[in-house]
Amino acid sequence: MLSQNAIITGSTDDYLELKFIESGCHSCGVVGSRGCGVAHLSALFGHKEKILRFTNPGGYQANDQVEVLLSETIFLRSTLIQYLLPLICMVLFIAAFDVLYGQLALSLLAAMAGLYSGVQLAMYLLKRIQRQFSASDLCIRNLDRSTASGMHPVKVI
Repeated sequence: MLSQNAIITGSTDDYLELKFIESGCHSCGVVGSRGCGVAHLSALFGHKEKILRFTNPGGYQANDQVEVLLSETIFLRSTLIQYLLPLICMVLFIAAFDVLYGQLALSLLAAMAGLYSGVQLAMYLLKRIQRQFSASDLCIRNLDRSTASGMHPVKVI
């Protein structure tokens, strides 16, 4: 299981809003630090805060610190679909148009069409995977309260 700590920024009966506590990239802090350079790029292009909405299993309140747990197989499958499928579609479209027409301009248009088609197909497949999450694929656990230490299954809204 992959885990990431988060803070609940908003809570209703229907959903929880979570802000992830940075680790890894962007965690080195200020631009003047001697990190890997990602902080410099994020200062240049801006860094958008990650806030996600999950279903509320109950017992969680704003400002609680939680741990979000995700199955490694779901993560790997989703990552491969998200990154490789558009690339594969783009290469297939280029190859097909090159064989059929043999013109550079059409191959460039085919590359854009293949990339767009691959992204659309990836988004469709990722939504299907997300709907098929089992109770053990995505869970949260309260880190603030020792009495509520059990894992609770959630879904992304």
